[in-house]
Amino acid sequence: MPLYATNIWDTPGSDTLFEINFSGGYLSPSHIKVVKENKITRAKEAVPFRLLNPNTVELLAPVPGYNLWVYRETPVNEPLADFTDGAFITEANLDVATQQAVFAVAELYDRVALGLTGQGYSASDVSTTTIAVDGQTVF
Repeated sequence: MPLYATNIWDTPGSDTLFEINFSGGYLSPSHIKVVKENKITRAKEAVPFRLLNPNTVELLAPVPGYNLWVYRETPVNEPLADFTDGAFITEANLDVATQQAVFAVAELYDRVALGLTGQGYSASDVSTTTIAVDGQTVF
């Protein structure tokens, strides 16, 4: 079963570098979330990380014995591109609007495929704010 916006690893040893692959990429580094999952209780907790490049996440410390989830969480509460009367419609804004919709559907698909309907697996569930900029540490 393919996942489109979620990467999950069993994290033995001291691994801290993970190559991520989201179908279509992501619109903003702030949409990338990283959590460790307790294998017994399934409780999830945000993990500090930074982006080394657009496809590599580096953890600030290894999380042996946990499952590591790196996933895309595109905002769905408001449009990322807003069209107003009289404004020029640009290719870039049309691309952003379309990608936001496609990404949200892919993320929902992953939750259904993983049996997480009705549940969140967001780092925001543990009251964190994530702002990821290339080379910057986030929590």
